[in-house]
Amino acid sequence: MGEGAGEGRKRSWLAAASARHRLLVALLALLGMLAMVAPYFRDSLDLHAPRAESGVLDLSEYKPLSRPIDLGGEWRFTWLAGAGPQPGATGLIAVPGFWDGTKLGGASLPPQGTARYVLTLRGLPQGRYRLHLAPVYAASTITLDGRVISRRGVVGSDARTTRYHHRAQDFGFTGGGRDHVIAIEVAAWHHRDNGIDQTPVFGLAPGMEDWSIQKWNRAVLYNASIILVILMAFVGFLYRPRDRASLYLGLGGLAFLPSMMVLGHDNILMIQFPWLSFRQMLGIQYLTSPFAILFFAAMIHQLYPREGSRLIFRGIAAGYLAIFAAQAVIFTIGDTVLASLIGRLVFMPLTVSTLIYLTGVTALAARRGRDGAIVHLVGTALFVASYIVMALVWTAVFTTEELRSYELTTLGAVMILYSQVVVMAERWSLGVVRSEQDNEDLRQLLEINTAITSDLQLGSLLDKIVAVTSKIIHADRTTLFLKDPQAPALEALVAQGVEGGRLRVDIGRGLAGYVYATGETVNIPDAYSDERFNRSVDEDTGYRTRTVLT
Repeated sequence: MGEGAGEGRKRSWLAAASARHRLLVALLALLGMLAMVAPYFRDSLDLHAPRAESGVLDLSEYKPLSRPIDLGGEWRFTWLAGAGPQPGATGLIAVPGFWDGTKLGGASLPPQGTARYVLTLRGLPQGRYRLHLAPVYAASTITLDGRVISRRGVVGSDARTTRYHHRAQDFGFTGGGRDHVIAIEVAAWHHRDNGIDQTPVFGLAPGMEDWSIQKWNRAVLYNASIILVILMAFVGFLYRPRDRASLYLGLGGLAFLPSMMVLGHDNILMIQFPWLSFRQMLGIQYLTSPFAILFFAAMIHQLYPREGSRLIFRGIAAGYLAIFAAQAVIFTIGDTVLASLIGRLVFMPLTVSTLIYLTGVTALAARRGRDGAIVHLVGTALFVASYIVMALVWTAVFTTEELRSYELTTLGAVMILYSQVVVMAERWSLGVVRSEQDNEDLRQLLEINTAITSDLQLGSLLDKIVAVTSKIIHADRTTLFLKDPQAPALEALVAQGVEGGRLRVDIGRGLAGYVYATGETVNIPDAYSDERFNRSVDEDTGYRTRTVLT
């Protein structure tokens, strides 16, 4: 019979203190990572620069252009080919943004077509300049003062004559002292997106070079973080095949990597594999994305099965598998426009719903004190908070330059990755500690086994067995009773904590007598609340019994 009181309370307190200590260390590690990587996500753009108005960006009062600026604002717009307005119709349009739905010449612009954007730079001082246009889902050609400077793909007047090459464009020129006209022709026929959805960035060459290095460092950091998480997860699973949560995390990161290679400062996937066609590149991106979210959901479901719903998870899995099957058929047919529509109208809403559900599961797990749930929740909360803050910043609710100068959503996504690293490290550490404890328990059991074959004194052998039992089950004291063959009573052969180690209990009395009489195992969290408990030993020894296993 094992009895726990003061030492049991001490162990419980130590266990709780250890859990609090682990949580504190995990949160400090996460905040430390945030402090180290946050400078990488600060943009050097000058957010106080003038905006383009009526197709003109006047920089005559803005000198010396020491930091890069974005060329956002009103550009002149000419419709060249496609349904809707007559070719040659002109007007003003906002950059960045999509053109579909915009009124031009009395008609709405359709999603597919070819158009020209024109911006006049006025008052530009003499110097060496660079312009950067992020990858767009279209073919595009950039001209400066009527001369072609850069192109990606082939700009055509219909889907048949248009070819995409999804890469950024970056070129330099020497100019100033007069007006310069930048024209960007965009042919959007093979994707739902159109127009210039990311603002061109412009500035003096030294500042643009620094800005470009910052963007590349950010992309490398993000992709390297994903690869690190993938490797750690797979290594963890290989060493512990039962750890399916690590397997799902690794698979999810692997499926997520192609999208992150495409959606960066430049298209790393196309840089590494320039022979890929647009259809092949888009297929890689769209066919892996559903599995990224699905495996992430599987990981959360594996970690916190009691907080999630198996039925909801199966519904999520069915939804993503259906999207994958539909996209596979569509890419086989070659309809990239329809594939992009499914991505926007079906995949994105399902992903938002899934993330909301998983956040709720993690929050419930954190409330119930599940291992790692609070760190998971903090990582998710940082991402959600960053997304909300950026939405408020870009809708002018917040106008603080310090906030506008950070890419908070990307930083939040990185912190989700780092929270996974912290949780994995904590789980591995706990696994090592538990393994060490199991090994210690096994060593003590082996010592008992050796003692059984070598110790000829029954009394000392039983003392060893009882002592090891107390350690393994974390009991303060253990008592071993044997039935007296001459009387209806139990006699203690070993009674830890009792002077002389002698106890005698009538059968049917106390917990030991009850268990002997009935053969029923008894596990009581509060001994004094059970009428069968015999308090006389506590009264004689001054010990206060709390929990009892008999």
